[in-house]
Amino acid sequence: QPLATATAGELNYYFTNVVFTPASASGALQFAATPVSGDASLLLDAVSMVQRGAGDIVLRNPSFEASGFPAGVGYIQPKLISGWTTELANWGVNLDGEGPFANNGVAQDQDLVLFLQGAGAYVSQSVSGVAAGVKHTLIFALNARQHASNVTRARVSFAGEVLLEEEVTPVGPLNPYYAKYLVFTPAGTE
Repeated sequence: QPLATATAGELNYYFTNVVFTPASASGALQFAATPVSGDASLLLDAVSMVQRGAGDIVLRNPSFEASGFPAGVGYIQPKLISGWTTELANWGVNLDGEGPFANNGVAQDQDLVLFLQGAGAYVSQSVSGVAAGVKHTLIFALNARQHASNVTRARVSFAGEVLLEEEVTPVGPLNPYYAKYLVFTPAGTE
């Protein structure tokens, strides 16, 4: 069922996280289109299966692969980055190492990386299932565009609490992105 009528890309795909305990060590994962009316076309993207504990937190589109390969230099705006809220300035995805924004370093996960360009550019996602008063660790990879005029300052926050604010310099051609492990204790559950 459609969320609402809108121009293409202004709404995210549905996100579904199904928790299950398999009865055996192997099995067939199957998706099927069941006709209700019309031609019963079904679109799927960013399918993954991860073994998780009961208290693990799920993020939508954590490696930005569900946004596809945009044309040109990679801008997506005004369309959304799947799973994320975005506003201000410019945003999109680049193939890791091929730029023009992701033009140095080696990303740790899959092929695409998110870029934010310009003052005030941000992405955010509402996260639930957080245990208030318990330590959590946010893990991500970070880099900056290698360009003569680029000075980048990154800010990461959760529920308004700033977890990181620092200037980011490019890692260089064959170096991995900076790996960040931010330990914090949230006051609320989302």
